[in-house]
Amino acid sequence: MPIPVYHVLHVTAIILMTAITFQSCADPDEGKKRKRMMLGGIAAFIAFVAGFGLLAKAEPSIGWPGWVIVKLICLLGVAALSGAVYRSPSKGGTFSLITAVLVAVAVYCVYYRPF
Repeated sequence: MPIPVYHVLHVTAIILMTAITFQSCADPDEGKKRKRMMLGGIAAFIAFVAGFGLLAKAEPSIGWPGWVIVKLICLLGVAALSGAVYRSPSKGGTFSLITAVLVAVAVYCVYYRPF
């Protein structure tokens, strides 16, 4: 696949995953948990696969740069927060803030590649 296809898939999946996490924080209804967790998991998987496909096409090198590891940790963190909010719904505001910080760190690492 061409690089733009990977890029569109990756960014769209991350936006969807982040939206689902914020939606879970705003309304942690147990009746909607299963659907949100499935959609969030599928979005995380697509973001993961498209991200590494993009990395393989755009930067064919040996090893992973440090910013990729940080971004991977942020991706896993946002994916985990969607489920964590159902365990303690009273901390939805805190989880929203953590999600926003993780997304900001990931975007910073992509654009500035500090390490």
